[in-house]
Amino acid sequence: MAMATPPPPPVQTTVNVPAAPDVKFRCTEQRGWSNPTGEVLRMLAEGVWVAERAFMPSPSAPDIGGKTTIIKLSSGTLFVHNPLLLTPDLAAALAALGSVSHVVSASMAHHGYMSQWLAAYPNATGLAPPGLAAKCPSIPLSAELGDTPHPDLAADFDQVYVSSVPAFSEVVFFHRSSGTLLITDLLMRIGGKREGVALGSRVIGAVFRGPVRLATRTVLAKDKAAFREQIRRIAAWDSKRMVMAHGTVVEGNVQAALLEWFPFL
Repeated sequence: MAMATPPPPPVQTTVNVPAAPDVKFRCTEQRGWSNPTGEVLRMLAEGVWVAERAFMPSPSAPDIGGKTTIIKLSSGTLFVHNPLLLTPDLAAALAALGSVSHVVSASMAHHGYMSQWLAAYPNATGLAPPGLAAKCPSIPLSAELGDTPHPDLAADFDQVYVSSVPAFSEVVFFHRSSGTLLITDLLMRIGGKREGVALGSRVIGAVFRGPVRLATRTVLAKDKAAFREQIRRIAAWDSKRMVMAHGTVVEGNVQAALLEWFPFL
């Protein structure tokens, strides 16, 4: 017997944006290399947008960029990946696109604004990786992510739970119709001087390309064989672009970017 398709969440026409939460990092709308156009939403492909932010891990740290990705699902509602600072302008832009149905923190370290978003969109389904509900019991999560897509998302996404790196407990998403790969902490690719990236940000990018990249696969990956298998499953997708929580969007040649970061591929 065919399963009935669940009804979409009620359309939320009015959004009351709560005050920004008190977080350890800074996230702003200022224009710069990490927000090059200054747009509230920048369209990457049909049904795919990014809200770009300057993101400083601490008040004195350089900007490493932050991206919230919004994807219109086949149901017509909106999937929000890596929610960062929600502002009235962003809420108005989203309302023009559809109703927010899913808000996803895909890594253990990207939950700072989840409560703000879920308070603004109380009908949305809050999804997070294994371990985050116990770490942050105050966030009103609806379900836990894993290797199998949530039933609401199965028509649109493939995903891999990178369980081999428990420090991140990251779930990587692939939006099939647009070929968009969504990565949170497993990979951070900051551009160079040619892209207008500030010196301090380029230094942080070099640290991530060097010791952090090495540590991810040698120290943080607790099961090396499982790590290689999980990354190979991600690389097998026909990705046309890669959007990372931090860094510059990769358009085309995603396989080369993955190979640069994971040389065992």
